[in-house]
Amino acid sequence: MQRGHRRGVTQILDYGDKLGDSTNGQRARRRSDPAGANGAVEVAAREARESREAAAGDALDYGVELAASTNGHRRRFDPAAANGAVEVAPQEAEEVSAGDALDYGAELGESTNGHPPRRRFDPAAANGANGVAPQEPEETSVVDEPAARSPFPLMDRAVQAAVSAEAHAGSYAVNAYSDALELRRRHRTAHRIVLDSDSEAVRDGRRRERIYRRMLVAADAITAAGAGLVAIEVLGGYQLRALYLLVVPLIVLGAKVGGLYDKDELVIDHSTVNELPRLLNLATMFALLVWIARHYVVLGAPTTRNLLTLWALLAAGLVVGRSIARKLARRVAPVERCLLVGRRAVFQRLEDKFRAFPRVSLVGVVRTTAIASDPTKLREIAERDNIQRIIIDTDATAAAATLELVRAANATGLQVSLLPSMLGAVGGSVVFDDIGGLMLMGVPRFGLSRSSKALKRTFDLVGASAGLVVAAPLMALSAIAIKLSSRGPVLFRQTRIGRDGSPFKMLKLRTMIDGADALKDSLRGDNEADGLFKIDDDPRITRVGKRLRRSGVDELPQLFNVLAGSMSLVGPRPLVIDEDDNVTGFDRDRLALTPGITGRWQTLGAARVPLAEMVKIDYLYIANWSDFKIVLETIGYLARGRGQ
Repeated sequence: MQRGHRRGVTQILDYGDKLGDSTNGQRARRRSDPAGANGAVEVAAREARESREAAAGDALDYGVELAASTNGHRRRFDPAAANGAVEVAPQEAEEVSAGDALDYGAELGESTNGHPPRRRFDPAAANGANGVAPQEPEETSVVDEPAARSPFPLMDRAVQAAVSAEAHAGSYAVNAYSDALELRRRHRTAHRIVLDSDSEAVRDGRRRERIYRRMLVAADAITAAGAGLVAIEVLGGYQLRALYLLVVPLIVLGAKVGGLYDKDELVIDHSTVNELPRLLNLATMFALLVWIARHYVVLGAPTTRNLLTLWALLAAGLVVGRSIARKLARRVAPVERCLLVGRRAVFQRLEDKFRAFPRVSLVGVVRTTAIASDPTKLREIAERDNIQRIIIDTDATAAAATLELVRAANATGLQVSLLPSMLGAVGGSVVFDDIGGLMLMGVPRFGLSRSSKALKRTFDLVGASAGLVVAAPLMALSAIAIKLSSRGPVLFRQTRIGRDGSPFKMLKLRTMIDGADALKDSLRGDNEADGLFKIDDDPRITRVGKRLRRSGVDELPQLFNVLAGSMSLVGPRPLVIDEDDNVTGFDRDRLALTPGITGRWQTLGAARVPLAEMVKIDYLYIANWSDFKIVLETIGYLARGRGQ
């Protein structure tokens, strides 16, 4: 059909060319050939009409199909259908040229039919008839004439829809091709950054994980077997059956389900105290299991007292056994080598903190942009420096870049730790809330409720009373040693700032020479603390006083302050007046609670923590208080002889 259409147009153009040649450059009287012109016009018109009808039908069918296929969802592009409809556009252009030629031929036929006038040849019209656009003048009118209305509006809309669909499908195909290339590039990159299973970094990391896991499994199994033997046979007088050995592995299963063997590979500080709530739950579960199966695992009828004894031994044994297991594992396992991805200022802070962890080494720092632009560099650094863990400074990294770094590190086989400064303001007691796949963090409110305050006060009274009973002989011996070694009173009273800014007199065993406060101003040049007055080798401290400070015995008289209500067992550090004057702004909210004998500031090293960091630690304690945990940490800290 298209070939017939073009043949009709060609005949009209040939007829116009002949007519132009006959009149070009001379005036002639020529009689037209009505039969030739009219015949060519009729053929071209008939074939053009048939072509338009067929093209309009194809375009309208494709437009209807396109509308149905895109109603509410995207449909894969059909090249055959789109190409068939898009061919309407060039046919439309040919129809316009054919129409111009036919109009020119018709006018010429009318002017010469029966009338032989002299006619000058019009080059512009002839060129237009031949399909050549006439050249426009350099200056054109600024008034646009209204466009002529198309006789086929439905066909025009279908053509426009088809052309738009082809353009959209073409761009979609290009985008799909680009996405495929990007996906292939990521797959290749992921394979390139994976460390070899026999690399030193992977071997050391897996070996360290196996050592910790096996040590903890052995400690839990030995504790379960030993606690049952002591509580039931030694103290209870009953005999255990051989079936009890089948119950012991259940404590290992319960610990595995509770995630007590997988946490060590995620954290740097392998602390047993942090597991205390889950260990108590594990001891309770195992004791109840033994009580339920007592007729099968015990010869006789154990009493409730035997059950409580078993639970107490399990709880204490799990804490002590796991602490010993981790201490042994730290000596045997290889050093964990860490790399910081972030800022150098953060690296210096981390380096100071890591000094308390001799089995962890911070080997270097690299900028985020150096790895984010080329993840394969992470593998090169890990293999070169034997890195097992990367620490990402999230404040120096965009959220998308952090996600890519975590994925790259996991693909490489490295452990990942994030360092968000935000948690420094809210603490670790946040609760993650999953809202339809969107993660929110619930932050505990500041301060304690009335029930929490009552519970804290009860804990203070019970703990201080028991502490005084146990420590009374030790305090008496210390008082005698102080009196014999130096002149002056046994007790040292100093004014400190308490709750809500109220001053009180704090009691301590005297560890310095009498009148040491008068010498403080002369020693300020030797101060080694930031915001506080601390000298490691203070010349005012006596020989007996050094031993009392290292063991923490000099703090025992503060138990009387706890009974009086001016202090608490755990709380913010009580500051002297001149140190308290340096605390301003929101940091003064630390005085919302009663100051304590110990706190996180104590276990971190009271003489090494700057004042600005100490008040933030106190603030976080108020928002995330956990007295029993801190008391246990303090006992372990003093048992290692780290007191000041």
